[in-house]
Amino acid sequence: MPQICNARMTAQIDDEVVVFLIGMRINRMWKFHKWLPVARAMPRMLRELSASRDSGFLGFHQWFGNPTIAVQYWRSFEHLERYAKDPGSSHRPAWAAFNRAVASNADVGIWHEPIVSDPAISNASTTTCRSLVSRAPRTRCLRKDTANQLVRECGPSLSGLAVNAA
Repeated sequence: MPQICNARMTAQIDDEVVVFLIGMRINRMWKFHKWLPVARAMPRMLRELSASRDSGFLGFHQWFGNPTIAVQYWRSFEHLERYAKDPGSSHRPAWAAFNRAVASNADVGIWHEPIVSDPAISNASTTTCRSLVSRAPRTRCLRKDTANQLVRECGPSLSGLAVNAA
């Protein structure tokens, strides 16, 4: 288990990162034959993406419950879209199966939302916990006092440095 950092921290994000929120909500729990295939599809896709260095997939966090939610990190929106439309990926058959089986009824629902970050204005700050964004690849944690010192010296708009100078 990752260590809890007992300090105020911020993340440095040097390039665009896409944060992709995706979830599943079971609306009729007793219809497990409808929602179970949907629930099984995501781990398959995450394994496929984690094994591919060229996919643009950077990592993920997942929480189970109703709804089940995953936060995924992508190198760019183009990488995310390319995977979603790739006929050779696990996503295409899962998407087609969902549309055939449950898209027109309300037994289970899925949702997703891509958020494209601007490194010049990104802000990821934590106090006495594990940061989600700073655990994503290509980010670096800075102690909050170090980040605040940089802001005082260089101004609040540092290229690629996400700082909440509170």
